Amino acid sequence: MRPLAVITGVLLGSCVSITVSLAMVLIVFLILGDDYPRLQHEIRPLLVSLLIFFGMTILTAGSFYSLIKMSRWRYWSQGLTLAGLAATVMYYWPCAERPSETVVVVFLPLLRRVFGAVSFLIATPYGDFRASPRE
Repeated sequence: MRPLAVITGVLLGSCVSITVSLAMVLIVFLILGDDYPRLQHEIRPLLVSLLIFFGMTILTAGSFYSLIKMSRWRYWSQGLTLAGLAATVMYYWPCAERPSETVVVVFLPLLRRVFGAVSFLIATPYGDFRASPRE
């Protein structure tokens, strides 16, 4: 398996486990909602989180499938996964006094490094890091 496929597989496993965990918490909230009225206020944020991670699971699963099958669109799907991951991180990141500072100070350097690594993987034939045999 290629290194990018391994990283995507780890991300896929994490997204699936978070999605399943949030779904189970939602089931518990729906069962106990009548007995504990304060849980009713937590259902909306829980649903938002569940939808975010369900979307990330779908994006990551598509990306993982395309990397395993070596599809022509594998790097486009990987880009969508990275964009979804960046959007998820930005949604959950603690807000600074000015949110624009968070984007400039934290996310732009991070995105620069991530896209640099992805462009290296794209430039390396099939993500293979082994040295070519000498003739």
